[in-house]
Amino acid sequence: MIIDELAVYLKPGQRVNLRSEIARLLQKGAEQIEDYRILRRSIDARKKSRVRLLYRIEVSLSGRSGEMGIQPVAPVADPARARISAIRGSRRIGSNPVIVGTGPAGLFAALALCRKGYQPLVLERGEGMARRVEAVGNFWREGRLDPESNVQFGEGGAGTFSDGKLTTRSKHPLVENVFATFYEFGAPEDILYEQKPHLGTEKVRGIVCRIRNRIIEMGGTFLYGSRMERLMLRSGTVAGVQTSKDRIETDAVFLATGHSARETYAMLQDVGVVLEAKAFAVGFRIEHPQALIDRAQYGPFAGHPELGAADYRLTWKNHPGRRGVYSFCNCPGGVVVAAASEAGGVVTNGMSWHGRDTGLSNSAIVVSVSPEDFGSQGPLAGILFQREIERASYEIGGGSYLAPAQRTPDFLSGRSSTGQIRSSYRPGVVPAEIGGLLPVGLSQALKGALDDFKAKIRGFENSVIVAPETRTSAPVRILRDRVTLESVNTPGLYPVGEGSGYAGGIVSSAVDGLKAVLHIAER
Repeated sequence: MIIDELAVYLKPGQRVNLRSEIARLLQKGAEQIEDYRILRRSIDARKKSRVRLLYRIEVSLSGRSGEMGIQPVAPVADPARARISAIRGSRRIGSNPVIVGTGPAGLFAALALCRKGYQPLVLERGEGMARRVEAVGNFWREGRLDPESNVQFGEGGAGTFSDGKLTTRSKHPLVENVFATFYEFGAPEDILYEQKPHLGTEKVRGIVCRIRNRIIEMGGTFLYGSRMERLMLRSGTVAGVQTSKDRIETDAVFLATGHSARETYAMLQDVGVVLEAKAFAVGFRIEHPQALIDRAQYGPFAGHPELGAADYRLTWKNHPGRRGVYSFCNCPGGVVVAAASEAGGVVTNGMSWHGRDTGLSNSAIVVSVSPEDFGSQGPLAGILFQREIERASYEIGGGSYLAPAQRTPDFLSGRSSTGQIRSSYRPGVVPAEIGGLLPVGLSQALKGALDDFKAKIRGFENSVIVAPETRTSAPVRILRDRVTLESVNTPGLYPVGEGSGYAGGIVSSAVDGLKAVLHIAER
């Protein structure tokens, strides 16, 4: 039987005994609850004095003939049932398909291709996991950037150094496949029922490595340190790729490079692939004590063992300019990280471990920008706009990847911060007037939003701003057919994931890679 809603009111310091709560609701003895499985769990903290957990649960009772038993650890999503299927196509691929990039779109596309009998060749400009983690650690400690293997580039993509959020607004049927696959490769079972599931950076890394090993077992090949330098065309159709190491012939390329592959966008424009500039957002990271956010969101239940670190989502609209400001990629119990991928530019991002236990909370506060803000410099204008902000930030730090930082009250008042500014960002921060990094209209919108956010979360101004946040999403869209996901003017090219301009986040990017495999397999 299914219990559609079980509301459990929290008691200070006490864990929830779910079996007892189920028995209470059904007016049964706890021994009569043979088994149960959580289908959904969410937190209702609208009334701070009466925080409750809401469950949807599948239950089997003892002594009921015909009642289907439930396995104790059976997942909500079954990997075997969730695998995509396709009609066997009639058109033969002349050589193994090539996948460019090992982020969620590339990995899920490669795994799906292997399960359909293909043997994909996966190119990654950065290093494998172990060497990539070492390179990133060196950058954070010493400021030595490897432009080929960093927070943006390398095995697992940008999501490897993130909070590992799995929330998505996508309703596509393949979302089930994505969650089932993560569970199959070692994600905790709670991702299958939590309202806001997340993995944490360390679990993302382990899952990525296990997926990679399975792909290799099934006949796939990975080439690290192999940047795609040229898309080879024959009569306008994909014929292969030229990498930094070799030339590879193929008539099917899955382009899953992520949103920071700026050289790739320039190369695609050069060979004639149709691109367009798209809207994205820029701003900064704001960092609070986690306890402040917990108290604001959970009141007297802050720190309760059933709740964990609280998050938030805030939005504000600048009505005269119709420009939106919002919080993005909140990392409860996380740190602000250096995320540059180009020499001479500073970029920030947020990262959390699964336990979210650093005692600090950070989030991007960003303002939307559109092609109208960039001028008429073509499809790559957004990249130039990002780069200007990143390089100006680098100059403030004296060329050492120190990030500009400012106390929030000083930012709102337009005065410089003095003395030492404490932040989790490494290799360190330098006091600066952050408002000057952005065009005046954008800075004014961000200040207006922060004034509004102070009223929504008490103490929100007791924070530190670290800049800039420029890599919120792709500034370019690679135009593709809506059905086949093939480039509109370059047959054989399948742009997928965040870098294509059609996805955002781990789950939607993985779904995008799977969709492309579905269509190519049908053909």
